[in-house]
Amino acid sequence: LECIANGNINLGATDIISMDVKVTRGTIQDFEKMFKSFLEKSVPWYPYDLTGQMSGVIAVSGKTDTSELVVLGDMEISNADYRLEAFRQGTFRAGYVRGGFVAENISLQKKNGWIRGNVAVGANDVLKFDMHTDGFSTYDIDRLGLLYIPYRAPIAFEAQGNGKIGALKGSLHFNVGAGIVKNYVVPSSDLTLQSDGVRLKAKASVFGGRGNAAMDLGWRKGDTSSFEGSSEKFDFLPALVALNPAIASEPGISSEGSGGAKLQFRTGEMSRLSGVIDLKSFALLRPRSSV
Repeated sequence: LECIANGNINLGATDIISMDVKVTRGTIQDFEKMFKSFLEKSVPWYPYDLTGQMSGVIAVSGKTDTSELVVLGDMEISNADYRLEAFRQGTFRAGYVRGGFVAENISLQKKNGWIRGNVAVGANDVLKFDMHTDGFSTYDIDRLGLLYIPYRAPIAFEAQGNGKIGALKGSLHFNVGAGIVKNYVVPSSDLTLQSDGVRLKAKASVFGGRGNAAMDLGWRKGDTSSFEGSSEKFDFLPALVALNPAIASEPGISSEGSGGAKLQFRTGEMSRLSGVIDLKSFALLRPRSSV
């Protein structure tokens, strides 16, 4: 780690800190070691599996008491990795602000696509965030490559929220556009989540609407919740090809399923689940066998 610090810390009556630390060259691991005691005490959720190169300028101000301390860094990272997900480069402004944590103007590049947004956790444990992707695709998800899943499709993700965990208000939209698995065309799929702080509502459309589902979930234990799903002539062959690409070379193979489900349950009490599951038809046809 190479850094240059300039400033002062008044240990007298004012207890004021004013210091700039320029990190000219280093790693994320170096940062972790430098602030180890602070991270262990104040940031129990710090991602210790995160590695990579890092540089930037860290400004320290306020007072030594953590409730009045401000540590903000304008940072750049490159060749980063977090649990087998690689990031080519990124920039962000992040740090500790009087008992809270912020990460602003996040811009992280995967292979081609970008993840952008802002996250803040206040001293009162209120979470506020907004995140979205730009030019993202399945090609940017390294774990799919590690599993040898030959699936290529555009991905769009957008989420925002505000509130405490367990009473969060916000929304999420996740879309996987039309893509290809081997030589099979895969229609688009879509997921939408909405939370008002009391209930979570979800809607999903799979493979161009051939499969649909909706859920209404209460956040509190014991809340009445429900799930409904249906499929009509649902072609699940692309999913099978993704799991076993060798199937794609078999001529004449086809699949189809139809059915539905209506379920009721209480949050946290799945043993009280009730409802109806109706499998109307299921077929998997192969050249020399059928199910």
